[in-house]
Amino acid sequence: MDLLTYFSDANNDGVKIRFEQQTSTLDLLQQAIKGPSDVIEVDIQSDVPCAGAACTSDDVIFRTWLQACLVDNGENTKALKINVKLPDVLQQTLTILQEFANHVKQPVLLNFGVVGDTEVIMDMINTIFPNVTLVPTLSLGTSPWDDVDRMYDVFQFASQNVMFSIDAHNIKNNWDKLGWLLDQNNKFSFYIEKGADDATVDELFYVRDNTEVSHVYYSDYAGMNEPIMKAEAESSSSDRIVDFYSGGDPLDFYRMTDAINVTWAHRVNGKDQLEASLSDAATKMIEADIKMFNSSERGYLPVMSHDPPVSNYELTLQEWLDSITSCTYSTCPKGVKLDYKSTEAVEHGMPLVLAVADKLNFPVWVNADVLQGPNSNPLMRPVDAKLFFDYVDSIYPHVTLSPGWKTAHNPIGDTNYYTIEMMEEMNSFTQSLRQPITFPARASLTHQSIEQFQWLLAQSNRYTLTVWHSTSEDVTTDQLLKIYNGFAKDKVYFDIPDAMMAELKQAITDQS
Repeated sequence: MDLLTYFSDANNDGVKIRFEQQTSTLDLLQQAIKGPSDVIEVDIQSDVPCAGAACTSDDVIFRTWLQACLVDNGENTKALKINVKLPDVLQQTLTILQEFANHVKQPVLLNFGVVGDTEVIMDMINTIFPNVTLVPTLSLGTSPWDDVDRMYDVFQFASQNVMFSIDAHNIKNNWDKLGWLLDQNNKFSFYIEKGADDATVDELFYVRDNTEVSHVYYSDYAGMNEPIMKAEAESSSSDRIVDFYSGGDPLDFYRMTDAINVTWAHRVNGKDQLEASLSDAATKMIEADIKMFNSSERGYLPVMSHDPPVSNYELTLQEWLDSITSCTYSTCPKGVKLDYKSTEAVEHGMPLVLAVADKLNFPVWVNADVLQGPNSNPLMRPVDAKLFFDYVDSIYPHVTLSPGWKTAHNPIGDTNYYTIEMMEEMNSFTQSLRQPITFPARASLTHQSIEQFQWLLAQSNRYTLTVWHSTSEDVTTDQLLKIYNGFAKDKVYFDIPDAMMAELKQAITDQS
């Protein structure tokens, strides 16, 4: 049973859930039952005074504790969090829980260390008392990716909800890994421990800024939940600088649930365009194009340009990034999408992105057409796919990748669709990558390729689709609606002109 479903008055926000950890004696248990907490915690171990039986840290036999909690206080509706401190008492703990199964009407959370034979542990839980939320302790050592991968391997197929317990101090420096873990399964969430030293408010907000608030719980109400709620009450979201992970989801950044509400400014390569887009509250993502230009005065450098000649550029990539990261409008920061037009542009451009990494507190997408797509020809040379992924991964990997296809629209042909072979080829490059990935798809070709893209997006929870439109082509509202209806609403973005977007949103409203 999910905590936020059980505590419906928490408004789907884990910060509203209060955990009470001091219940190791029967007197403390009674106080907790009568107090304001939502979840009662107890540590279970096996001390000498308990003669090998499962007992609390103050030597109260666990069976006695449960009797007092569930039977003697039949009106007790608080959730339970059972922290098994020693592996050898896990089976005892589960067996005692099963004895009281008829009295358990609330969620039960089971915290334990993942040691030894994990298959044996999971079989034991599933056989004796499976109706729990699993709360395994996630310790991050010198090889954090290995630690996260191990957790995923153990719990990826668990039938239960899984709430990973993690030290607050380990979150920010490992968010690329932790965000990846959360995205693998919608049953995954985090239980944040304050650690040996109290976590700062900024550390607590980091995880809150970077994922759905329904996926995060906190161990210390006075030391963690209350400072968060106080800070939110005292300042509006526009007053506090959000410390966002640059490889994060725009839907988390803007607190949206439907990707169609992420609006775009396209080909923002000039000074006036950039200024207008930065100051426009309606614009959420700014897309711009990067080419290489050999300047006699400044050498070979990446510049912002889409249409030839490239010599007409107004901004270098460095100048463009400086404007983005120094914006002081109340409408900033905004997400950005960097569309690299050549392999050389990626190679020379990504180091400039790295140079401003400490200022990238907003979503950053990195795009390039890396494969041949529908109606392409040999003259349409894509960016080298292997080098694109290698450059990004080795220089600045903390982005959303946006690998696409070289395409064209043939108004009299029957090849205006992406093939399943194109999907498979793309997935062969992206399936092992850790970053979120959004696939740019030409609108005039995508409405006839719904099943192919459904197959592709089914290969990973981190895949999304971004539909873009070439204004020289006819695409109807019905065709766009078909695309929208073909995917979950958080899986398909639309980078299309304002008039088309308005008609699509009206059609969505009309069909509901």
